[in-house]
Amino acid sequence: MARISPEGRLQLLYDLALVWRGNLEKILNDKHDRSLYVFTTKKQERERMLLLSLRTWSLKYKLTPEEILDVLVPFWSKFERKYKNNKGRKGLGVGVSTFCSDRSEEVLKKYIAENHPNQENIQAWRAREQEKCLRRDKIKGQPVFLKTSLRDYVASYQKRISKTRKGGSIKMDRGDFIKRRWPGSPWV
Repeated sequence: MARISPEGRLQLLYDLALVWRGNLEKILNDKHDRSLYVFTTKKQERERMLLLSLRTWSLKYKLTPEEILDVLVPFWSKFERKYKNNKGRKGLGVGVSTFCSDRSEEVLKKYIAENHPNQENIQAWRAREQEKCLRRDKIKGQPVFLKTSLRDYVASYQKRISKTRKGGSIKMDRGDFIKRRWPGSPWV
């Protein structure tokens, strides 16, 4: 893999922030009839970066962005200002820096403790990620063998990956493979 310059990494981060902001805005428009809007360019760039903390929480706590917004928007709507934008839709009611603050993370932790005491959020995340993997293999045209169970699929997947590695397309030392625990894998 080619090394990416620091400027390239920063540009990738900006692109990710822009895409994430678009996803959040779509969810807010569809479910909550609200919008994200800012007025100045520098403020917009800073707030896009702040919105990445919601993505971090989504990955950390294994919640969907919809679920995070379903928790935080009603909580912060109590502190809402009394103005609307020109489309008639309300904004967040608080600043993005407040919306992505430590207080919001505490609210999320409390929500998880109350509504997911047996880590149902992690089980749901695992199921979503496994479904994504199965769909991805169907799209690529790879055969998916689910005749008897998920174990058969995992075995065929491991066989296919080891065959690819032996073929030379991915050069990996066996020692490196054993040391890594595959963090974030839905199959573990």
